[in-house]
Amino acid sequence: MAKRNKLDLKQIDEVVRLFVDERWKVPAIARAFGVSEGCIEYQLLRHGVDPWKPSRLKNRCGGRPFSQAEDARALALLSTPMPLKHVARTMARPRTSVLMRIMTLEVRAENAMGGE
Repeated sequence: MAKRNKLDLKQIDEVVRLFVDERWKVPAIARAFGVSEGCIEYQLLRHGVDPWKPSRLKNRCGGRPFSQAEDARALALLSTPMPLKHVARTMARPRTSVLMRIMTLEVRAENAMGGE
């Protein structure tokens, strides 16, 4: 099956419902909608749902995991008027890697404050 790259609003609502209420796994949702796992993870993050369980998280993409110091540095750099691409270049990371990490940290912070 060829993968699509977009989900409409109704599909995104269904993705969130399947993940949160029905406890479907990201790969199963991606297959059901014909999109990549990254697409599903991104939409979950955009809607305030953390798709990764920190206690079981391994280095899933094969890249270098972010340290706590790098998390703090990324947040500090983004609090300046520096564009995301420059932050990524400064940290020697891909732009999408920095973007997804910042989104993950924001969702986790919100959930820790009871915003879930």
